[in-house]
Amino acid sequence: MDNLPQRKKIRLKGFDYSQAGYYFVTICTHNRRKLLSNIVGGGFHAAPQAKLTLIGKEIVKTLEHINDYPNVKIDQYVIMPNHIHFIVILQSFRPGGRGNPPLHKVVGQLKSYTNKMYNEINRSKNLLLWQRNYYDRIIRDERELQDIREYIETNPLKWHEDKYFV
Repeated sequence: MDNLPQRKKIRLKGFDYSQAGYYFVTICTHNRRKLLSNIVGGGFHAAPQAKLTLIGKEIVKTLEHINDYPNVKIDQYVIMPNHIHFIVILQSFRPGGRGNPPLHKVVGQLKSYTNKMYNEINRSKNLLLWQRNYYDRIIRDERELQDIREYIETNPLKWHEDKYFV
């Protein structure tokens, strides 16, 4: 048991991930399989676009459903073939109200529900849609927010250069 690899801790040590703010999240599919969309177009007149698969469409519904929760909003997202990027806003809450869920709970619920949908679509019970962890970045200022929004918007244009392209 002593030879098992140690998982790297990728969260910012000591940071309260339930505090109000903007967070950039990336989640990759298990083994980076291309399951969520296909990048199509990109010819002379048209920019490439992500054409969603059935599970990709379910992920969009789930992301949009998150906006129904108090204090949690999805600002912008893109569904790529083997990963998704999105911005989560944890809003300030009123005194006496419930606090924000921590970011890992928001991401965990999204992953859990969409994995369940993936298994239903495939008539299975034990398929994995997502890799175990996810990447996040705390967005610190307006300039960084605008840069990340632009990155999300233009991500399909750069698919063949993407570090998640396999």
